[in-house]
Amino acid sequence: TTIEQFGRVDILVNNAGIGVEGNVANCKPEDWDNAMAVNLRAPFIGIQAAFPHMKKQNSGTIINVSSVLADEVADDLTNPVVAAAAQASGTGVTPYGVTKAGLIRLTVGAAADLAPYGISVNCLKPSWTDTEGLRQWFPDADRSNWSKPHQWGQAVAFLASADPEKYNGRIIGEAE
Repeated sequence: TTIEQFGRVDILVNNAGIGVEGNVANCKPEDWDNAMAVNLRAPFIGIQAAFPHMKKQNSGTIINVSSVLADEVADDLTNPVVAAAAQASGTGVTPYGVTKAGLIRLTVGAAADLAPYGISVNCLKPSWTDTEGLRQWFPDADRSNWSKPHQWGQAVAFLASADPEKYNGRIIGEAE
């Protein structure tokens, strides 16, 4: 549809994500597989679908959205949101975290693979962000220190317009 409407694909943002109940010891294999399918396989398929068009135009930007939970555990149980996440999935939030860690590795590998075609691949790694979904899951949480969606939108806009030789294979998190 994008090619039909606009004739080209300049930007792909992979921002799908689901969590599952259970930790590494008790997560149902079908829930694990579902998280892998949505959080990791879908971005892989999206990249493959966009690649031929970006290759043809010798340019493009792919931005994957990971999570701080790719390499952190939910250990601040005094934070009600972290405590709720830990209650649903365990302090490691392992199934979700594994998919988001895999997305970071997919970013780094795809950045190297696609650079010869003028395509940059970068990754955002947000922490808690004040989204509609998190408001529903954690209605009583103090969101005063959370990122706002528009801040991550600005990061996407920056990466979409950045020099692909300078910004490729980058993982951009909260403090950057």
